[in-house]
Amino acid sequence: MRKIAANSIFPVSGAPIKNGHVVLSDSGEILDVVGGGDTLHEIAGLEFYNGILVPGFVNAHCHLELSHLKGKLTEGLGLSEFIRQIPAIRQQEPTLIKQEAQKALRYMWSRGIQALGDIINTPFTIEMKTTTPIKCYNFVEVFNLRNQSDEEVMGNGRKLLEKVQHHQLKGTFAPHSLYGTNGLLMESLLSELHEHSIVSVHYKESSSERGLLIENGLKTILEHPHLKRLLLVHNLHLTGDNLDGFQKEVPKLLEKIHWVLCPNSNLYIEGQLPPASDLYQRNMQVCLGTDSLASNRKLSILEEMKMLQANFPEIPFDVLLQWATINGAKALGLEQELGSFEKGKKPGVLLISGYNFKTQQLSSEAEVTRLA
Repeated sequence: MRKIAANSIFPVSGAPIKNGHVVLSDSGEILDVVGGGDTLHEIAGLEFYNGILVPGFVNAHCHLELSHLKGKLTEGLGLSEFIRQIPAIRQQEPTLIKQEAQKALRYMWSRGIQALGDIINTPFTIEMKTTTPIKCYNFVEVFNLRNQSDEEVMGNGRKLLEKVQHHQLKGTFAPHSLYGTNGLLMESLLSELHEHSIVSVHYKESSSERGLLIENGLKTILEHPHLKRLLLVHNLHLTGDNLDGFQKEVPKLLEKIHWVLCPNSNLYIEGQLPPASDLYQRNMQVCLGTDSLASNRKLSILEEMKMLQANFPEIPFDVLLQWATINGAKALGLEQELGSFEKGKKPGVLLISGYNFKTQQLSSEAEVTRLA
C-alpha cells in the first residue's frame, strides 16, 4: 500500500483537495482519497511531492503505426499535401515500424498516458498492445480506394479486426471520414457494428468540409442502434453555427458525441487551431489526442493542454483536465476504470510540477512525472 501526497490533489470527480493524499493498493487501485487542511499531517510512510496530483491521461486519437515518420513530413502545407506525402514514405521494414511504435508507447506511458484510442491500417502494432500497461482501443480504419473494390476493403478490414480480437484487445471498424468512406462501404461498415460500439471519424479536418451544419452521413452514424460513442476528431473547421446546428437538430444524440482535439497536430499540418472556446462555451464533451508523430513532435497530452491554455486562456485548468482524463475515458468506454481518483479505479497517479497556484494555470515549463 502507498500513500501519496502533494500540495493539491485534483481528483476530477470533485473539487481540488489541499494537502490531501491518495491511498493506493499494491496493484494501483484507489483505496481512498483523504481530505487535507491548512497543513499536511505527518503520517507514517507518506510520500510527499511538490506540485499537483492528477489521474492518468487519455490519448483519444493517435496513429501509433506512423511513429517511424517522425520529422519526415513537411510542416504547414495543408492536409491534402500532408496526405499526399505519406504513401511514398510510409512503406518501411516492419522491424523499423514496430521498433518506433514500441518506443512511442513507452514514451506515452512515461508521460502519463493511461489509455489510447489508436487508428490502425496494419497489424504491426497489435501484438505489442498485449504487453503495454496502456489500455488500447483499436479503430480499424476503412476508406474507399481506387484500386480496390469495397468488398476487398471490407475483407481486409475484417482480417485486421479478427487479429485485434484474437489478441483479446478492444476494437471496432471506423470510417476514415465522411468524404473518404461513403456509399456502399459506409453501409457495409455500419452493418457490422456490434452492440455498444465506439466509432471514430476524422471530422471537419479540411477546409473542403466547411458548410453543412450537420451532414446526412453523420446523422446515419449517430442514429445507428448499436452506437455507444462517436469520436469526432480534429474539428479544425468546425464553427459555432455547426455546433448550434447539432444542438438544434440532434439534441438527444449529443451525449453520444465526443469532440477530440489535437491542437499541436493541427498547427503542424494547417497552421490553425480548432475552436476550443466554442466547444467549451457550449459545454460539449471534449477530449484530447495527439495524432501521430508524423504530424506532432511529442505524443504528450500535457503538451496539448499547454497549447490550448496558451491560446484559449478563458478555459479553466480544471476543465482542460477533464478533457484530458475522464472525458477521454468515457469516449473509449473506460470511465469505470480510469479518468478520476475514485475508490475501485486504477487511473494511475501523475505529478504535475510547474502549476501556478495563484493563476491556477500551467506554466510553460510544466512537466509530468508518473508516480503510479
